Amino acid sequence: MAENVISKSNARLKFLYRQVKNVDLKTKKLLVSALIQCHFDYASTSWYSGLTKRYKARLQCTQNKIIRFLLNAPARTHIGAQEFGLVGMLPVELRVKQLKLNLVYNIVNGNAPSYLSPSFNLTRNRHSINTRSSTMSLQVPLAKSFGKSSFNYTSIIAWNELSSHVQSSTSKSQFKHLVKKFLFNYLNSQEADLFVYY
Repeated sequence: MAENVISKSNARLKFLYRQVKNVDLKTKKLLVSALIQCHFDYASTSWYSGLTKRYKARLQCTQNKIIRFLLNAPARTHIGAQEFGLVGMLPVELRVKQLKLNLVYNIVNGNAPSYLSPSFNLTRNRHSINTRSSTMSLQVPLAKSFGKSSFNYTSIIAWNELSSHVQSSTSKSQFKHLVKKFLFNYLNSQEADLFVYY
């Protein structure tokens, strides 16, 4: 899947460089969303976590090329939190986390297929003692090394990292807004250590 995404993205980015020269950022973002981003997002919640560090780095390098295209930046331009903010995109790893969290929100609120629900149990339903942190937290499943890359495990860990205020959002649109803000704040705080590829 990663090889397929990288190959398609590079080919379509070359096409855009040839065909799109003098258009604004908004138009470029629409084209990138329609032609490239959809391949990054497709089923990424299931396959991304199992990738090696090498493939994750290659995917991030590909996304960095896309951001340079959007910003009309030279090939060696550093891509950091500021550049991600300018185009309104999250790094690949955080984008996948965002998609997972959107799915978990649907599951917790009963808006997802019923077969997913048994794996996502609120901690408060399993324990008689409720704490502030466990009000909307999910029970973390037992998992060995390989299982820790599964959708269930990684999405529950990501969900439990959110504040109860975000978890308790009253609408999907509010939740999406708060999650994106949370992830951008995380990106800004971790820029010195993460997502710096060339």
